[in-house]
Amino acid sequence: MIVSDENNLGLLKEEEVNMQTKVSIKCLCGKEVILKVEGSQYPNTYNGDCECGRKWTLTELTEILAEIEDC
Repeated sequence: MIVSDENNLGLLKEEEVNMQTKVSIKCLCGKEVILKVEGSQYPNTYNGDCECGRKWTLTELTEILAEIEDC
């Protein structure tokens, strides 16, 4: 399954659809980076490192943005 960003680049793909414990992205250097879930009960952040040295994080922001809008 491909997860597209708002520009429809299709850079993310889910590795495990049910558990969503890993996602892969394409680094700016062109290499694939596997991001692993961080957290337990309600995981919403994935982290990983590229071979080139870049560190990546991906965070789902829906609930955070909803809280800000309610203020």
